[in-house]
Amino acid sequence: MKNQFESIVPGCDVLFTPTGGPPAGVTLIRNAAGISLIDSGITAAVVDGCIVPALAQLGLTPDDLDFVLCTHCHGDHIGGHARLRELAHRAKFGVCAAGADKLRRPLFYSRAIRAKFPEESPAPPAVLEGVEPDFLIEADEMVGGLRLIPAPGHDSDAVAFFAPEQRLLITGDSVQGNGTWGQGIALIMDPVAYRESLQRLMALQAEVLVAGHRFEPFPPVLHGAEKVRSFLEESLSFSEKYDILIREAVEAGVRSVPEIARRLLEKIGCGRPEKLFLACWTVAGYGKER
Repeated sequence: MKNQFESIVPGCDVLFTPTGGPPAGVTLIRNAAGISLIDSGITAAVVDGCIVPALAQLGLTPDDLDFVLCTHCHGDHIGGHARLRELAHRAKFGVCAAGADKLRRPLFYSRAIRAKFPEESPAPPAVLEGVEPDFLIEADEMVGGLRLIPAPGHDSDAVAFFAPEQRLLITGDSVQGNGTWGQGIALIMDPVAYRESLQRLMALQAEVLVAGHRFEPFPPVLHGAEKVRSFLEESLSFSEKYDILIREAVEAGVRSVPEIARRLLEKIGCGRPEKLFLACWTVAGYGKER
């Protein structure tokens, strides 16, 4: 993994940062509206050891940032926010309304997501500091030259950012493919909202897409309208396959969420994580749909 930002299109650079699992993308946007950083990695150490040196290679420091934004408030995407608050004195921190409390208290939510399936969950991080947002971003509002697109499904606060002139779509974890090898399958907490989000993103007709991780079987950066649409369509297809397989397991008399998750991983998974809490959340989400 290169410890430097890579240019995706003019004015957009991406750095993939270590997480202990699938690397997480941090996106830098530079345009007439300012300099924005979207997501911040998993820890303060990632900010100091990866993001700050990568900015320096571009002749920038955290004090050059105008906005610090996020695609959603899971720890691997906002774990560095508190450290950036200390370093980026000019920057305004923005989040969608659904993510405001999660940005303030990410450790509370990190613990809560594990509490539902304690035997299938790893321990929460020892430290995960939040920040108070400076402003809330409404649906379709422009910030830093980017339009915020609500994209719940992966979680309730998931959003994407769209740069209309470049047809550039930054999706974070809003589009999951078949998940990462660390998840085994896509993490979809609300399948109805997820499918609606995918349709909303398809309507944008993006030509370049930057995802938050490598979601199998796609690379994290896609160039070309056909490849972008394929990623969105295949993500929709995987979500429908999960529905069928979960329904079959339930009709066969399986009631244990972890056992359904194991069956799902065996039939369609891209990996077999040691802890199944993320796959369990997907199974539980489809159960609520019924």
